[in-house]
Formats: sequence, structure tokens, C-alpha cells
Amino acid sequence: DSSPAVAGGRVYVGSNDGNMHAVNTATGTVAWTFPTGGAVTSAPVLTSDGLLAFGSWNARVYALNATTGTLLWSAVTGDEVSSAAVHDTTSAEANRRATRRRTVALYDGRRVGEQLTTCAMCRGVGARRCRSIRRNPFAYAWFVFSVERYLARIGLDPQVGPPSVALLEALQLAHLVHVPFENLDAFHRRGVRTDIDWSYRKIVERQRGGWCFEANGAFGELLRQLGFQTDYVPCQVWESEPAAWGPLLDHLGLVVQLEGARWFVDVGFGDCCIQPLLIEPGERSAIPRRARIEPTVGGFTLAELMPRDGGPGEWEPQLNVSFKPRQLPAFDGRSTYLQTEPGLSWTEKAFATRATDGTGSRVTLHMNVLRTRQGIAESIDLPVANGQWSELLQHHFGLDDTNRR
Repeated sequence: DSSPAVAGGRVYVGSNDGNMHAVNTATGTVAWTFPTGGAVTSAPVLTSDGLLAFGSWNARVYALNATTGTLLWSAVTGDEVSSAAVHDTTSAEANRRATRRRTVALYDGRRVGEQLTTCAMCRGVGARRCRSIRRNPFAYAWFVFSVERYLARIGLDPQVGPPSVALLEALQLAHLVHVPFENLDAFHRRGVRTDIDWSYRKIVERQRGGWCFEANGAFGELLRQLGFQTDYVPCQVWESEPAAWGPLLDHLGLVVQLEGARWFVDVGFGDCCIQPLLIEPGERSAIPRRARIEPTVGGFTLAELMPRDGGPGEWEPQLNVSFKPRQLPAFDGRSTYLQTEPGLSWTEKAFATRATDGTGSRVTLHMNVLRTRQGIAESIDLPVANGQWSELLQHHFGLDDTNRR
């Protein structure tokens, strides 16, 4: 366990159970508990403006509102953090020494990171333009994942409350509406990565979308930051020709353990289900199509009831999902293959798609077709004339790009 910090009638102490606890000194009652998912042996530091900072063995630094225990921000360090936090308002050298020891380094009580501010004068600008960080190179040691900025990106208030199925549903829908599934970086051969640093910056700071490794990668980290027990899981995608499952790491999905059950969540599979799917055998109502889950050894398969002209529809396999959690680097090889192998659609045909509401409505832009759907009605295709691509991409997705290479 960590050494405690005592202030304002409370004791703040980390524990090997993976939590930071705030305890009332007069009554011994627990005011709040914040889970990190890793042992907390880093002694916390409390700043004058009510920010409580500490590190965890899950390779993250956290800053909480000391009064409420609400997460303000977190930073990915790349290694476990076990030493005490340092709060120094005058000496940059003390912060340099702290960073080399992988401690928590705070400057003027504010967060330190490559894309966030360190001083009131530069508040609201990126760190590359922040004068304090330019004078202090040590500040580039960490990438900072801001939950507040991510939630704003998907149109949600930062005060979302504790994990629940209702919150998970709201988060998934908001992400599918605001963050398009698109392949523009792969199409232009700019290079795409799978790490959170890349995906967060692209989705939140650059206001872009991405494919499964980016969208589900970043969204999975958001869920973890909000307290959801979330695993990255490998999926095989059904290939109609030759009617077989593709490679194991062809798709990145999410499995969330919540309220005594497991839920499958996906924000990176195009025209996919827009709500969490309870992982239990059988058919279930879903939007935009009915879904069916069948258990397998170590996972499950997901099928959807696809409409057929003049017929009742036909079940088509979509994904073969493994329950075995993977770290994001495990998907690097497949990501590289999909964006470099000649002849694949990812680099030959630019597209963007997103949900537009919670009823199944969707807009999809291909290089020569604009497809729209209201609810679960039939889609309507309109031709895209020469020169219209950029205008439609900006109008429907807020993206500035071209399909010319």
C-alpha cells in the first residue's frame, strides 16, 4: 500500500487492491474509492487547488478531484508507477529528476503532457505551443489521455456517472454518431498505427475517424478510464468468398464485463449493431438488424439477419470472437498488412460511414455513391459526380480530404 496523504479532514491512501481511497478522519467512513486496475503504491500528492495525483502499477498517472474522486485526467507512462508524486511550483530541475525516476511530475498543480497545458497563461492550447513545455523538455515524457476532451468529442457531458449498461449504450451510440468509420489514412498510404497515443490524437485532437484498430482501440481506453472492465479481443471476419473465416486478428472488438454479464461492443465495423450485445446464446432484437450469438470454444460467433428482396431475410455470419484478451501491439501485424498489401479495398477505395441517430439511420460515402438510410428502411443511393467528394465528405462527416493521390 502507499503512504497516506492527509488534508481537509481526509486520508488519501492507495492500496494493492488497485484502488485509491478517501477516508474521513473523524468517522473512518469511506468518502469515495477510485479503481485503477493496478496496485497503487505511489504516495499521492494533493495540490492547493484540490487536485489529487498519484500513479498506478497499470502504467498510468491519475489526477482526481480530491473532494469527489472524479477523474480529471490520466497519463499513460509506458511503465508501472510506484514512487511518490512530486508537486513543485518553482524548480523545473526537481521535475526533471522526478520524471527520470518515473514518478508523477506536476507543474504548478496542473497536468504535464505532450498535448495538454502546464500553466494558466497557456491554458487551452496544445503543449507544442505551450511556452512552459518548450522551456522544459522533460514535459514530453508522457502522453495524456483526457476523458473530458474525449467525451466532448462525442457530444457528452463529462459528468457521466458510474459504469452501467445505460451509460455503455449511450457511449457506444454517441461514438458511432460522432466518429466516422473511415479509411482515408490507409487509402492515402499515410500510415496507420494501433497504439492509444495515435488513435486518441487522431480521433479527439484531429477530429477524424478511423478503422477498427483505431476506433475500438481508443474507445476501449475511454471505457477503461470511466471504470468499465474492458478487454480488447481478436475477431475473425466472415469472408463470403471463399465462405470462410478470415485471420484471427482481422478485427479488434471489445468485451465489457458489467453487472454480472459480458457484453460485446463495437464502434469500428461500419454498419454494425449500434448497441451493446449481451453475450448469451440465441437471437435478440438489435439495431439495425436482429442479431444471433452462438457460443464456441473460447468465444462466440455473431450473425445478423440480412434482408433479402421479397424474402424473410437470411442469417449471415459476421464475426468469430475470441474471449482471450490481447494487447494492442498484437494487432500491429494485421494492421500493417491491410494497409500495405496491394489490391485490398482499404487502399483502393476511399469511404466514410457513420450512424446518424439511434434508430438505425446511417450515411455512407463511397468514391462514386452517397448512400443514406432512415431508420431500418431500405438505403437510397445517389451518384457522386466529379468534384463532389470533398464537399460531401465535409458536409456529412466534417472531414477535409480528397480521394486523389
